[in-house]
Amino acid sequence: MYPDTGGIRKTDTLARIGGDEFNLLLPEINEVGDAENIARKIVEHFNNETLTVEGHEIVVSFSAGIAVYPDHGTELSQIVHNADTAMYHVKRRGKRGFVVYEPGMGSNIPAVPAMEHELRRAVGEQQFELVLQLQTDTLSGRVLGAEALIRWNHPEKGVVMPSSFIGCAEESGLIIELGDWVLREACRILRGKLTSREHDDLTIAVNVSARQLAQSDFAAKVLGILDEYDIPGNRIELEITENILMQDIDHAIHQLSELTSFGVQIAVDDFGVGYSSRSYLHNLPIHTMKIDRSFISEIQSLHEKHSIVTGPIAMAGELGLDVVAEGVETPVQLEFLRRVECPRTQGFLVGRPVPVSQFASGTYM
Repeated sequence: MYPDTGGIRKTDTLARIGGDEFNLLLPEINEVGDAENIARKIVEHFNNETLTVEGHEIVVSFSAGIAVYPDHGTELSQIVHNADTAMYHVKRRGKRGFVVYEPGMGSNIPAVPAMEHELRRAVGEQQFELVLQLQTDTLSGRVLGAEALIRWNHPEKGVVMPSSFIGCAEESGLIIELGDWVLREACRILRGKLTSREHDDLTIAVNVSARQLAQSDFAAKVLGILDEYDIPGNRIELEITENILMQDIDHAIHQLSELTSFGVQIAVDDFGVGYSSRSYLHNLPIHTMKIDRSFISEIQSLHEKHSIVTGPIAMAGELGLDVVAEGVETPVQLEFLRRVECPRTQGFLVGRPVPVSQFASGTYM
């Protein structure tokens, strides 16, 4: 029905709204599925698209929200707003792609300008805290590390989960300041709350955003914070998604190589949902591969092969990488991972995210 021209037809109108945001008007569609087909073609086009700028290859990512008249609004402003809400829903998940607007998407999310204002105040007033979710040895259950997860203690709304504000933080640039705070807080926790003998070799994993890694002084900033708290590099693991790593591969290699030379551990987060290329795993200074929870959730039986899980584990073994399976929630999933010799496990079954004081006392549920 639609010519293969990257998804956009002659009757469509594409307009740049500002920054990296565009609106695409599709006047000749019969149902929401037609809009999804066009969005899918654009995503597929960008999945294979690279730009060369000053000798550097840049990978273009694409996130889109879809709203259709009259299902999602009868006024133009309402349709645009709902499409924008759906787009932020995609970005908050940290993955490229598209989604159709649903009423519940915006129910607990303030308007972006109001959210940005609240976030700026929250950063200044230190309304955030870190909770820790443990990572264990799959066979023995021994505690090997923990992932630091941020929570916003909003004075009126209570605890706000990161899926509701990280997208706004990234768009506004506040993610850099917030990311610096997370790393400092992780170091402060290691220095002050996790000093017992059982936590001597514990590593805390911290998530890194695209904007953080894109900074020219990213490595120097991280090393400066570690030095400030006198934390050895091997006590911190930086988790970076595949898509972020591939946005500027040369820059990533330079920054991460500097960090690993001081012992900092690097993990590829959400492995399998992006490029999943052996070549980039080989070239980047990576220590750990984290298998995305969506793949672990597919494990419902011990009698199926689940090559989407066993394949990455085998690849990691060949490359000398550690592996963490995320989102382990059932005994069947844990037993399967034991049988295929997945080294590390993380998920509600072995430990939920808990306050630092609770983690320090050895209570993980």
